[in-house]
Amino acid sequence: MQSSYSLPKIVSTELPVFARFAAVGITTFPALRKFMQYPERVAQFEVWEVPWPEIAVLVAGTVQLLAVVTIALGLGGRFGANVLAFVMVVAMSTAGPNLLNGTVFVSSVVILLLGTGRYSVWDPAMTEIIRVAQRIPSRGA
Repeated sequence: MQSSYSLPKIVSTELPVFARFAAVGITTFPALRKFMQYPERVAQFEVWEVPWPEIAVLVAGTVQLLAVVTIALGLGGRFGANVLAFVMVVAMSTAGPNLLNGTVFVSSVVILLLGTGRYSVWDPAMTEIIRVAQRIPSRGA
């Protein structure tokens, strides 16, 4: 049985755009800073006791930048939001939660649920993603 309830139009059309601005706007500079201030970021990762900080800084910066690009362009933004949400969980567990990583996490969840909204290049609906995933044969079958 399907529900006849739908989200108010402003939520389904405007909220994803605001979530994109928040996620991209807050994440871009810290991601770039991992490359521009590499020694300082490595030292900070060492303080947080992140394993292999020299590599972790580069991986975190690269992953964040790729997620920002996918979300900003609306090109597979749900994938980018999923990755960015995971990065924020790691950031909150190592550096501690704060307003910025909490906002990015919530914005990523909104994008996961509602998509990237207007002005997206490619944003498949969750039903399409599930349908494609169900067609992939499992190894046990």
